[in-house]
Amino acid sequence: MGKKKKNNKNEQRQISQPPTDTSETTMPEPSDAINGIELLAEIGNSFQQISTMNYALPSPQRPLALIGWGAMPEQHTLKMNYDINLARLCKSVGVDGYNYMAFPMGGLDRAAFKLSEDSTTPPPINIPDAQFDQYLWQTYIIGTISPWIDTDNPNPVLAKVSVDALRKELDHALYLGVRNVVVPLKRVKSPNLMKLLNHYLWVRTAKFTISLVMPTRREEFEDHADLEDEDIFNLWVTIRRGLRNYTSERLTVGLRLTEVEMDDEFLIPERYDRWHGEPLFLFILSTDSFVFSPSPPSLNSKMVEMVPAHRKIVFDLAISLENQKFLVMPKGQMWPTQRKQMVEYLTSFLNQKKGPLLPPQNDDRVLTDVLLLPMETVWSDLSAADYDGLESDITKYQHYSEAIGYMIGNEIDLKNGLVIYILGAGRGGLVGPCLEIVKARFPHLHKIVTLIAVEKNPSACISLRYKNNTLWHGKLRIIEGDMRFVLKDPDLPKADLIISELLGSFGDNELAPECLKGAEHICTPSTQFIPYQYSSLLSPICSHRATDQLRDSFVSIYDSERAINVRFDRETGKFIYSRPKHWTDHLYVSLLNRYHEAARPQEVSQFKYSQEDQSFERHVKLSYTIKHPCEITGFLGHFVAVLASDIYISNSTRYPGASSACLKSWFPCYLPLREEIRVKGDSELILYFWRKCCEDGAWYEWNVTYTEYGTNEEKTTPLQNENADSYFMPLCPKEEEIKELF
Repeated sequence: MGKKKKNNKNEQRQISQPPTDTSETTMPEPSDAINGIELLAEIGNSFQQISTMNYALPSPQRPLALIGWGAMPEQHTLKMNYDINLARLCKSVGVDGYNYMAFPMGGLDRAAFKLSEDSTTPPPINIPDAQFDQYLWQTYIIGTISPWIDTDNPNPVLAKVSVDALRKELDHALYLGVRNVVVPLKRVKSPNLMKLLNHYLWVRTAKFTISLVMPTRREEFEDHADLEDEDIFNLWVTIRRGLRNYTSERLTVGLRLTEVEMDDEFLIPERYDRWHGEPLFLFILSTDSFVFSPSPPSLNSKMVEMVPAHRKIVFDLAISLENQKFLVMPKGQMWPTQRKQMVEYLTSFLNQKKGPLLPPQNDDRVLTDVLLLPMETVWSDLSAADYDGLESDITKYQHYSEAIGYMIGNEIDLKNGLVIYILGAGRGGLVGPCLEIVKARFPHLHKIVTLIAVEKNPSACISLRYKNNTLWHGKLRIIEGDMRFVLKDPDLPKADLIISELLGSFGDNELAPECLKGAEHICTPSTQFIPYQYSSLLSPICSHRATDQLRDSFVSIYDSERAINVRFDRETGKFIYSRPKHWTDHLYVSLLNRYHEAARPQEVSQFKYSQEDQSFERHVKLSYTIKHPCEITGFLGHFVAVLASDIYISNSTRYPGASSACLKSWFPCYLPLREEIRVKGDSELILYFWRKCCEDGAWYEWNVTYTEYGTNEEKTTPLQNENADSYFMPLCPKEEEIKELF
């Protein structure tokens, strides 16, 4: 018989249980380790390959998601003393594919401490900053706190020890320079924790962001029976408001996906959709978020999939991969191969997200969630850069071309030729499509078409004349001046078709009705318009990103001299410049992405081009059903314009369809409330909205009535922008009326 092969005890040990430290299989022992300088360089390279270099890759699968690994005492042997050898641990995590490391600010040795009445002296903090360059602390490390800290423990001695311990760890986080610290909420009633956080937000003015982590199951709270709010979402809102709605640059929220079944509010999309309006910064996942076969800690365990409920809520709420983080924090030990499987799965899964709801040609991600003042094209002239942006909107010109072809072929009598006016022609973005449609589809009309462009911007007219001579062979007639005045010339030919793109983000906010009123002098009963009808819509939303900007970005020591509104005084012939009385009583344009829409959009106003005398004032009362309790910060505005028949354009990807969205030309708009309001679930939110006009322009006024969450009282907000004291849309006077411009 052959000699019986002996079992290797060391190999048998490794197969039956994971290593005592996840980095031992890839890292040398301390005596064989490379020197600190080399190791520091390697850890920087390991992380940068994941988090920096790949961002430049042209591949659509580039890893946008920021996925981190959370270090806890259960995963790593304390004999390695990673508190002073953190680079060693970070290197192995970076090689596996993680972008950053979450590490206790007190250290692993301190995190392993067990607080009790008999043991109230935790180990000291021993994490030296010198083991990393400063930029590594800022870029690759986020802080966690020791898990035994319980600032609101019923035992006052343990609570005092916890408060002091948390204060020391937050102070050390400030010293190290980390940019984010994760603080779990253990109790519903946490007055000590709130006082401490408030101190660091308002007194210490911490330079890091505090992420308050909420569990997705109320039984996870030590005192869950004391939960007075309707659900965990409203508990967070109560806490945020208690901390005086501090800016989301310093206070964010995280969700820890619990191992057992989550509460309904995290399983029903229309309920967890409310988190879109909150500064949701972090998702914490554990081993139980993934399905392994066989179950860990077997070396042969392979990841099969992610728990469906966890996968769905993460996918639905992960709407800003560049600004949200995903943290894997297993409670037990894991093999490096399993750790790598999880990050590979998450990277592939999360990178299926397309980011903001933008059409493929829109690259304005830098402007996502940024409030901008609307362009007042009636009052001021656009720049060449503005025209470049407008003319790059492929979707818009495709739909205009279809509408022009439809109108010429179906709605216009061509016996006496064809006269087309382009009002507000700019640099001629619509001239080219007009000529191409006529030449390609109606060649017999090519020589009898009269094409006239009207433009008030003298600089744009220079470009029009240049293109007319070099590209359009002199086929365009150019009229320079304000359409409200120059079209009164009786010698001008009557129009068969009038084309314009004078719409604003809210449809009429660039005074398209008032401007096109001047076209009545060139109209006949058979004159057609593109567009011939458009509607403005509003929906109630919660967007704390927008609220932060209104509170911070528009506050300046120069506010008393900052004039963005203008009105013309006809008696003196002078312009009156002013600043808004309330920055919240103003219309803004923004490509909002992080918001919660509490109810579907409803029509506020509609304008249809007609030669009949009509008033451009509007008043509407709209009732929105708010199904679940939430906070409302303002209204999201869109327009829908019918170009011809069933051809339409919009600046919304939701209504009536993404295929007609022209976000290159028109961002949606945002109409704020002065203060955030908390609305009761299953109640009505009533919006009162006015469009008012005068000889010099127009303005909006609005307020709401609602049932307040918690008190069930019916409340009404103040009337905003009353008599245009903050936002006015001016019409330009005639040149002869102006006596003094500045």
